[in-house]
Amino acid sequence: ELNTQTRISRVGQGIELLEGEVEVVTHLAQPLKVQAGPGWISAAQARFNVRHTGNSVCVTCIEGSLSVDAAGSSASLGSGRQLTYGAAGMGAAIAVDTQAVVAWREQVLVFNNATLATVVDEINRYRPGMLVLLNKELGQRRVQARFSLQQLAGVALLIRDAYGAKCTELPGGVVLLS
Repeated sequence: ELNTQTRISRVGQGIELLEGEVEVVTHLAQPLKVQAGPGWISAAQARFNVRHTGNSVCVTCIEGSLSVDAAGSSASLGSGRQLTYGAAGMGAAIAVDTQAVVAWREQVLVFNNATLATVVDEINRYRPGMLVLLNKELGQRRVQARFSLQQLAGVALLIRDAYGAKCTELPGGVVLLS
């Protein structure tokens, strides 16, 4: 399954995630290999989510197990575990709510203690136009939220009401938040 603004390419017997997010289910005799950024994910019997945005790759094992090789390190992930890697190295595996990770498949975005700047970046992947956060301090505010993709047209007003942000609407769906 491919999420919005996702590009993939076929690489040998596997795929390369050029950017975006995918959920992969594999039940093969030989492991399927997924290249994302400077690393490789390999799994034969697993369901997993890979998100490659900017310079970072986030891998979440939903079911089964998989291995990740990136930046000179290797790690195994089991169900409910997630790690992030990039050119600078690989982070430690952590336990996560896998339902929140794959909520995009149900047309829902879930944010647990994310910064408002992170939330705005994610919303901009789905919403026509663009939200532009002009206030750095506002962008550091923590957010606990769940949005249906159908709600995103009015999300600037929700941010205004929740955080006291000033909203300036411009043509083309651009909204300045200050």
